Amino acid sequence: MTEATSMNSPVLLLIFRRPETTQAVMNALALSKPKRLYIAADGPRNAAEAAICEATRAVATNVSWDCEVHTLFRDENLGLRRSVQSGLDWFFEHEMRGIILEDDCVPAPDFFQFCDELLEYYADDTRVGAIAGTTYTRPGDVSDSYYFSRNLNVWGWATWRRAWKLNDPDMKDWPHLRKTEFLRRLAFGRFGFETFWRSIFDTCYAGGYPQSWAYRWVFSCWSRGLLTCAPAANLVSNVGDDDAATHTTIHDATIHGREALGLSFPLRHPRDVAADGRFEVNQDREVYKLWKAPFRRARMAIGLPAPSTIPKLVKSAIK
Repeated sequence: MTEATSMNSPVLLLIFRRPETTQAVMNALALSKPKRLYIAADGPRNAAEAAICEATRAVATNVSWDCEVHTLFRDENLGLRRSVQSGLDWFFEHEMRGIILEDDCVPAPDFFQFCDELLEYYADDTRVGAIAGTTYTRPGDVSDSYYFSRNLNVWGWATWRRAWKLNDPDMKDWPHLRKTEFLRRLAFGRFGFETFWRSIFDTCYAGGYPQSWAYRWVFSCWSRGLLTCAPAANLVSNVGDDDAATHTTIHDATIHGREALGLSFPLRHPRDVAADGRFEVNQDREVYKLWKAPFRRARMAIGLPAPSTIPKLVKSAIK
């Protein structure tokens, strides 16, 4: 952030059992000094995790700047989905807008100013549902400071109470929308898009694995036509593909550990509030790997694990 800019937006930090990466996030927060910090922590899954969960909480509450600190520390383990959803509900009971970080998402300093400015700029624009810190564009691809996307990245992001109120964690509208052209309209001819997301939403609706809060939030935004502001340069580095990961355990250089860069200010706003499909294709290819969707669906149907997860499954089996 520039010296002339003060940060006004509150921050929600979601933690579990990562003291080292939580410290990296706290170091980043200390540079921007939010005035209000909310910390939500899930409880340990077993007695063996109690010490590391407590150590992570100690790191998160060791705040080196002057700010209000609010905590929601659970004794029982709710699981990732319920923990994050209830943490966000708690946050937006108290705040109208805010920035959300998980304990493995390390932001660049410009991330906070980017979110802070756009939270104000689009506060009353109901076409916009979120602001992302992660992008899969290359430097120079985007002429403005950010672009609009239907894709939603939640590795460092921001939103408003008005948008989070639309979250449908039970996906009540999915049975109806599944029978319509809902996904086809979003796909715009992208190969594998319908197959991939129909499988994901079917699994989430049925209560299968993965029990992701993020997929439900994606569905909620899509079903209401909400757009995301995505930066021209990546502003958050995800460092969470280690043994402490609860759901994300696959290392992919296009996803994990990507460098957090910077932006130039003042921001240059896009002329139109409309999705730019050119950059959605990048994420489809590099993150979701939609070209694999038909094969992935067949594998899931017969209960085979993803090839990239086999080493970790073997490691767990021989412990």
